[in-house]
Amino acid sequence: MRIVGGIGVPHTPQFPVWHAQGAPIAADLDRLYGELARHLDEMAPDVVVYFTTDHYNLFFESVPIFSIGVAESTRGPRDHPALEQYDLRIDGALADRIQEHVVRAGFDVGKTHEFEVDHAITVPWHFMRPQVDVPIVPIFVSALIPPLPSAERCYALGRAVREAVERAPGDERVVAMGTGSFSLDIGGPRMSASSHVGVPAPAWVDEILRLMRAGDVAELVRRATPQQLAEAGSAGGEVLDWIAMLGMLDPAPAVFLEAQMELGHAYGVWRQDAREDEMGVYAVDKLCYRLMYEPDLREALTRAPEETLRAIRPPLTDEQIEALLAGDVGRLSKMGANHFLLHNLGRLELLGLDLTTYADRIRAAYR
Repeated sequence: MRIVGGIGVPHTPQFPVWHAQGAPIAADLDRLYGELARHLDEMAPDVVVYFTTDHYNLFFESVPIFSIGVAESTRGPRDHPALEQYDLRIDGALADRIQEHVVRAGFDVGKTHEFEVDHAITVPWHFMRPQVDVPIVPIFVSALIPPLPSAERCYALGRAVREAVERAPGDERVVAMGTGSFSLDIGGPRMSASSHVGVPAPAWVDEILRLMRAGDVAELVRRATPQQLAEAGSAGGEVLDWIAMLGMLDPAPAVFLEAQMELGHAYGVWRQDAREDEMGVYAVDKLCYRLMYEPDLREALTRAPEETLRAIRPPLTDEQIEALLAGDVGRLSKMGANHFLLHNLGRLELLGLDLTTYADRIRAAYR
């Protein structure tokens, strides 16, 4: 199986009602969910791995930090019976495979066999895919009841889920999805004067957006401390669903990201479904990403650079290999390489570069 992208999405339970009533927000909902739906259609997933948080409906007496729904189907929203009810298919075989893999990787992830989902899954589907024709694998993250799992642990879980998906046989297309708010206090002392909710940390929302636009997932994970999430409100932990989703993807800037600041959440899309004839720049970015985490690859590139570059997958073009061997990062930049990833060549002192020569050559390319 192959992962073709990711989507981050809010799930405000009142949205379907407000939309049906023609409330002022309806046009924005059409536009924002419509943009996500367009990308989802283009990515054409065969299955969606869905990181979500139960809102005291499925788990209460016993609350797992992580659990995977492994039933063949589910229904919901359980918590809002007045909303349209949906029957959703689950890819039980993939769910079982993921659960086994992540447990063997050191994560204590439970299995949930019989359950109904809440609005966190059905509201986005209501707007993005009302025909609910794509099976899901729901992965529940305990993001509301302290103590919450750490951002580092959630990101690592996403990485482990990615391993399980990519090792699964077949060429099915998989989209990762995460849902939730960045800053939201529900029913607490920081709710607004006109509502039962409030957005207590708008500066944190701005910072999340800045980091996601830069593709700086590592800094987002570092900044999402327990104290910061607590300051973001009683639902501020839901950003962990987004972080787990991003763990399934290559670090990269969002191709679409827009917030509804008054509600403390955002809509985002990450794409990595480039066609083979568009794969060249992505291949450079992927190489630079791998070099951060794979010392064996760094050693091979130092020992036999051309041989290593010609063996890289996805494959590099001859022009890109020539530029890499020459340390011509200015040329690679002009080809569209991601600067955040490209500068690792200088930082790691590879291909005759260090940070000084990297900076000189990038600047020279744009004089």
